[in-house]
Amino acid sequence: MNKRGQFTIFVIIGIVVLIITGLVLYFTTDIFTGTAESIAYAPEVQEVADWNEECLQELAKEAVVDVSLHGGYNIVVSDEYAYNDNGFLVPYLYYDRSNLMLSPFAIEQVIASEMVSRMNVQCYESNPYGEDFSLTLEDTISVVPTINLEDVQFTVSFPMTATVGDNSYNLNKDYVFTVPVRMGLVYLAANNIVDFSVSDPNYFNYDAMLQQDVSVELLKMSDEVYMFILTDDESFEEGEDYTFMFAGYYPVSEEETDTTLLALLAEEEGL
Repeated sequence: MNKRGQFTIFVIIGIVVLIITGLVLYFTTDIFTGTAESIAYAPEVQEVADWNEECLQELAKEAVVDVSLHGGYNIVVSDEYAYNDNGFLVPYLYYDRSNLMLSPFAIEQVIASEMVSRMNVQCYESNPYGEDFSLTLEDTISVVPTINLEDVQFTVSFPMTATVGDNSYNLNKDYVFTVPVRMGLVYLAANNIVDFSVSDPNYFNYDAMLQQDVSVELLKMSDEVYMFILTDDESFEEGEDYTFMFAGYYPVSEEETDTTLLALLAEEEGL
């Protein structure tokens, strides 16, 4: 075989190798797109990382749901600005002509705080792979939620070291995922309702409530307290509803009380 023929064969072999390498890289990237790309580890510990992510996702959903049932505040709120419904405290987001709603950024901090307070017990101490590995959780855990109209995105740092025998693996990549809840949209609806009351505390704008793209239920708890329950049936999968709940405090003035008493007396006397 002459040199030109040998050169041609080497070129063909080189091209084939390049094509195979490109295909391997392409399909590897395709397999690990999305959240899997950021949490790919050695096969020995991939199952630990997968369980961590599943636990963190469930914990994120719990935090969003629990915080929303308290109007965006922490689960333990002050009695002074909350309605006590048989031991369940529901914060006043409307309080005597004032809008007490937290900003979306502040609610994000509340969600993060709730998650961090539970991560150690639920996702570390209860990790089933603690029997197979020696797991060590680092101190630098963090949660960064971002409330969007259609979902809540999470970036969670949950660094852990998994040791088995003489091998040690650092599980230090961030977990990035979303909770499919329309929290931003529901927040805007709640804020609009509170603003309606601030502008006119003596009138409930039911037409405006019906235009908020969510279901709004209004419950009268007393002469001065009303409960608002906003429900969205397009947030979670499998028909699970998302609920955002808050209370409103509408103090009755002495003038209004006197007018009401006069009306009752007139009715009793047939006037």
